Amino acid sequence: MWRRRVRGSLVPEGTLAAAAATQGLVLDTSQLEAAAGLETMAGRGVYLWGPPGRGKSWLMDTFLAQARTGRTTRTHFHRFFADLHTELNLRAHDLDIALDHMLGDAELVCFDEFHVHDPADGIFVDRLLDALFRRPVTVIMTSNYPPGQLLPNPLFHSMFEPTIHRIEQALAIVHVDGPIDYRTLDLDTPRSGFAAGRWMTGSRFPDRREPGDAEAVSLSIGLRTVVARAVRPDLVWFTFDALCERPTAPSDFLHLADRFPRWVISGVPGPDRLGRDAAHRFGSLVDVLHDASIRTDFLAEAPLGQFLRSRHLPVDVERMASRLGQLQTTP
Repeated sequence: MWRRRVRGSLVPEGTLAAAAATQGLVLDTSQLEAAAGLETMAGRGVYLWGPPGRGKSWLMDTFLAQARTGRTTRTHFHRFFADLHTELNLRAHDLDIALDHMLGDAELVCFDEFHVHDPADGIFVDRLLDALFRRPVTVIMTSNYPPGQLLPNPLFHSMFEPTIHRIEQALAIVHVDGPIDYRTLDLDTPRSGFAAGRWMTGSRFPDRREPGDAEAVSLSIGLRTVVARAVRPDLVWFTFDALCERPTAPSDFLHLADRFPRWVISGVPGPDRLGRDAAHRFGSLVDVLHDASIRTDFLAEAPLGQFLRSRHLPVDVERMASRLGQLQTTP
């Protein structure tokens, strides 16, 4: 038997602005409007969307930390999606039972970085959201896209329109579009996680020994393998081709991210040599590494600005650019 839907606001009005003040932050007009939407949603749920770096994840995480319930789930959507497929295989593909196992008694479910680009994913997302919105939970999502721009491929977009309408009916749609990409600010704080990595051009890393052929290791990912140039105590080293020129998937990158806390990726091609499929996989890889806070050094043929002008970059190039823009760049 389902529990009743959460009634009333999960945080008092003004909570998010007060939390910002304790951190020495001042919310901009767009963030204040989003905070008000979160604080007054009364159990319906909110879809926060806007360009990268405008504070969507901060708003969601601060709301989660202040919520009047400890029964919560917070995850990146692509990780939840991958884990759900695994869970379905264990639960005879019964979606409701799989969600019972994954969400438990959660009253508040938060998904960061919701996006849909693949038509096959779109079909499954429709089933997932139908099952999720029937549950007695409050849902918060962040995305770089308004619902109407999900699954943008014109060949398949009409197929996804019923799902778009479902999102618009179930959640309050709030645009977070302040004037500043906060990821680009120099806050004079030590870099950590993904932002501590580097984008370098040239033939080699100045402070890393180039792997020899004898260091190559085949790593198992389910029924597939990927070859690492080296697996050392302090890092794993891959080539771009090993990760992105082969038919890898975000679930493969998630599996590897769980195993290795620091990465080196060499042989990142210049814009003229970057293929469309490889660029799409690279975008997924950057998402996974960023979301897992993994320090990654990239050795590339071209400077970052030049790489980001490739005509084959994925449709969500703004998110990729914002994330790669946090790296230290070395000529």
